[in-house]
Amino acid sequence: MANNDKRTQTIQTQQSRQNQPSQNQPKSSAGNPFNANAADSNEKLRHQAYEAAYQNNKPGAIKFPGAEKRRQDTSTAQAKTFVERRDSFIASNDLPLNKHYHKERDRANHPYPGRQGHNQQVEYIDRNTQQRQNYAVNLQQGQLQQQGIKSTHHDNTVDPSKLGDNKVMFTRRGSNADQLLAMVKEKQSPDKQNKRTQHSTFNSGLPVANAGYLNFGTNNELRSVTMLSGHYQPNQTSAVKMAMWADKNRAFGSSTQIQDMQGNRIETGMKERVKAVNNWAKKHPKPKT
Repeated sequence: MANNDKRTQTIQTQQSRQNQPSQNQPKSSAGNPFNANAADSNEKLRHQAYEAAYQNNKPGAIKFPGAEKRRQDTSTAQAKTFVERRDSFIASNDLPLNKHYHKERDRANHPYPGRQGHNQQVEYIDRNTQQRQNYAVNLQQGQLQQQGIKSTHHDNTVDPSKLGDNKVMFTRRGSNADQLLAMVKEKQSPDKQNKRTQHSTFNSGLPVANAGYLNFGTNNELRSVTMLSGHYQPNQTSAVKMAMWADKNRAFGSSTQIQDMQGNRIETGMKERVKAVNNWAKKHPKPKT
């Protein structure tokens, strides 16, 4: 009987230990760092800190609640780089011409190498700054501030009320007064059947900061921006750069979206901005003085 009592006591002790929570397992308290809600809260606080750095230009005062010191130091360094390098990032022309179109750029008559449009030539706007200025687009809070946009006919301007029915292609080059250059892409007039306009038209095939299409509504409002160009192939980093440029110049409205070729919204929030600027800064270190 004594042996049976000991075996029973041993089994009960083992079961009791198994039921006790391990010290290595996350606790269920609200302040637990493994708790999903707590993690989300800390992430929001870090984003608010980045936003403070962006607005106030005081990265040294940033505090990151709930973060370890090493993580806090890393976050602070990222925020500092973001504040110091964001303007250079916005102005950088990091979209080179697709190699497929180098023949178009390098030959005197600019032959179009695409699948459609053989025997056609791509029109390049003269590099004279004044001529390019004719295609500059002024946007304020998502509203077009001018009476229409020039078309591919060059001598024709499309009325703002009709922009929603047309494809408005654009590029932005940091060295071109940091403006958007845009043109309504229409069918060429009979006297220009062998000519065509592309994103490379605006800047003679030089690298650009952004390229895509502006999508307008019926009341001069810019509804969305599509990051699409076969000549320049914009990516998410380009979309982030576009959003930062728009914020800096107050160009977009609160409902203006940046989207991909399928019409899906591209994330361009503070998290994406800090990451994009820091990645760019690693590839483009500041020159030593």
